[in-house]
Amino acid sequence: MKTKQLILLFAFALLFMQGAAQDVPQEPRPLKIGTAAPYFVLKVGEKSVGIDTKEEISFDLKSINPDGIKEVCVLKDQVAISQYGDKGTNGVVIITFKESYVLPETLKEKFDAVK
Repeated sequence: MKTKQLILLFAFALLFMQGAAQDVPQEPRPLKIGTAAPYFVLKVGEKSVGIDTKEEISFDLKSINPDGIKEVCVLKDQVAISQYGDKGTNGVVIITFKESYVLPETLKEKFDAVK
């Protein structure tokens, strides 16, 4: 075989192996937030709740149904600090929920406390 044909054959073999590897279902990886945890702001309509994951370890992102999310916005660097002060040092994740979304009980309690 010519060198060009060998290279093409090798390239196709690599592509095939990558495609086959992608078809294998993988276990979901748990979300790990290290020491540089962002500040979360959850919004429903005009109400918003801030959650500092360094202080509130009970906050579980898995309790949020993705279908209820209207928008996700990430602020970082000076923008996050200018809007949220020291809490924005490691970035801010703003999750806006649809008006019709039924909040999980743990989050509902937090929103009910907001006036």
